[in-house]
Amino acid sequence: MRKQAMVAIASFACWCAPVIGQQITPLNGGQVTSPRVTINSGPGHQTDPHVSGNLASYTDSAITIRYFDFLAGTNFAVPSGAPGERDTLSDVNGSRISFSRFLGDSDFSTHIFVYDTATSTLTEIDPQPGVSRFSPTIGGDTLAYEDLNSVEGDIFVFDLAANPPVPPQRLSTSTRTADSPGVAPDGNTVVWEECVGSNCDIVKAVRAAGIWTVSTVVNSISNEENPDTDGTWIVYDTNRPSGTAITSYHSGPIQIWRHRVGINPRGTYPRAWRTTLASCSSADCPGGGRVAGVRPRRSRSSTACHDAGCASRAAAGGS
Repeated sequence: MRKQAMVAIASFACWCAPVIGQQITPLNGGQVTSPRVTINSGPGHQTDPHVSGNLASYTDSAITIRYFDFLAGTNFAVPSGAPGERDTLSDVNGSRISFSRFLGDSDFSTHIFVYDTATSTLTEIDPQPGVSRFSPTIGGDTLAYEDLNSVEGDIFVFDLAANPPVPPQRLSTSTRTADSPGVAPDGNTVVWEECVGSNCDIVKAVRAAGIWTVSTVVNSISNEENPDTDGTWIVYDTNRPSGTAITSYHSGPIQIWRHRVGINPRGTYPRAWRTTLASCSSADCPGGGRVAGVRPRRSRSSTACHDAGCASRAAAGGS
């Protein structure tokens, strides 16, 4: 499901032993009291922020990608294209910023570029005429993106470190529509959605010894969306309430679930693994709770959390 609204969701977790297929219920942890830094309060709309280290990238007025350096306090624009071209959907990793550029030519093509802030170089990824490429995401030297001109829409990866460059590799293998890629920081895990109509499932690809292995994370009658991964955990939202089969996206509450990257769960889970974070306590997790990380991405809502759970509650059959 493609959306153009960005929603940042905060999740709270208990830092204990791993649990697979765990439902996450956000808790109200109070207000953030750290200093607030205003990146851009100028005219127009500033949207779709992303952060990596000392850099934050965002879209300014739906046509320009800008980046803010927290150490230097500077705010620069990525070099723009010709008049009428629009840059959107950025991501940032280290010194690199990726984004989609709509050329506005006769075929309405959309291309992917990477700008390196350290060297001030702008590079188009795999230049081809008439392409339709969106949602570029960077992790390490891996760039993942969605290509709408491939079958129903497919996920491709491109090796930014390859010299000379090698063609992008298609990861998605089904005839279903694939979109919303997420890449782990080390570049070795990619997750995405595969959808038929309004029903989406989550798929992952893991690279080992240079080989990508694709498998399904969850395939159910419920709707799973907005995946992200840190290389250990995969998180996504779903409208699957406990014990109820949901066939419509709007027919049930939206929940946050997560899985281990190294485990390949199926669409149903024993009750012992459906542990909500609301049941976590200091008795279950010595040392108390811990705030999980949040990484807003691309044009969709996304939640990222770390390796967190309540194994003792799960083993006891917590709900």
